[in-house]
Amino acid sequence: MSPHALEKHSLATLARRFVGLASRNTIHRWITEGKLKPEMTDRTAAPYLFRRDKLDKAAATLAAAHDSRVKRLTKTETEFRRIRDKVRRDSLATLELNESAKFSRKPGLCRRERDPALSDADAVGATQLYVEAMPNAHRVINCSINGKPWKGQKK
Repeated sequence: MSPHALEKHSLATLARRFVGLASRNTIHRWITEGKLKPEMTDRTAAPYLFRRDKLDKAAATLAAAHDSRVKRLTKTETEFRRIRDKVRRDSLATLELNESAKFSRKPGLCRRERDPALSDADAVGATQLYVEAMPNAHRVINCSINGKPWKGQKK
């Protein structure tokens, strides 16, 4: 194996390597669950050492997943390209903003990092008003202004 076949990354540089298609939290979860296995780890600023071919394959899979989600949710090829490129630019900009907020010690500037390759709402840059994974969550649309569910049709 040549020395150029390995890449050293932190969570932020991996998120940049994946073009913002997966958030740092998701990448960390993949590493801890063993879905994305580093060849070696250490205690430096960039603790993970990966094989380049594995990262290329993961990046291609994420890009294909994002493309298929956007294609399914858009009507025309022009709209597909416009939304796909905008979401990828926005994901990278959010990653950069969060990194700079961390160094400026202003956590109030941080925004939620999206997973465009893993979520339909994130794939097109939509705002999800409820969390489907929570069993007791109510959709905001079905609630009154006080947050109580409607008993029936509003008159």
